[in-house]
Amino acid sequence: MSIYSFERLIRKYFTSISIEVETSGEYVDGIYVPGTKVPMIMNAAVIPMSSKQLYQSGGRYTDADKNIYTLVPLVPKTKMIYKELTYSVEQSSDYTEYGDFFNYVLKAVSTFD
Repeated sequence: MSIYSFERLIRKYFTSISIEVETSGEYVDGIYVPGTKVPMIMNAAVIPMSSKQLYQSGGRYTDADKNIYTLVPLVPKTKMIYKELTYSVEQSSDYTEYGDFFNYVLKAVSTFD
């Protein structure tokens, strides 16, 4: 089976997104030191939710939620900032069997969380 390359298309429509990446913890002199959250910038194509997705979610998703397409895998619950709003990676779809990209649903997070 051939794999389709979507890299050019994703790069054509990508935008920069700030994400929080958590470093792994380590033992220092026998004491565990937890990882820290490090801000990074990544590129992804950000797409609004379709009305069909909103309807089929049964109210779980809203107009504020987004789909993103990226060339790199993300960890669930990763926090992202896009256009000054904070999002959390909620649902993932791995399309690497057919193409070179990943699809994620970003859920808008309350500023009070």
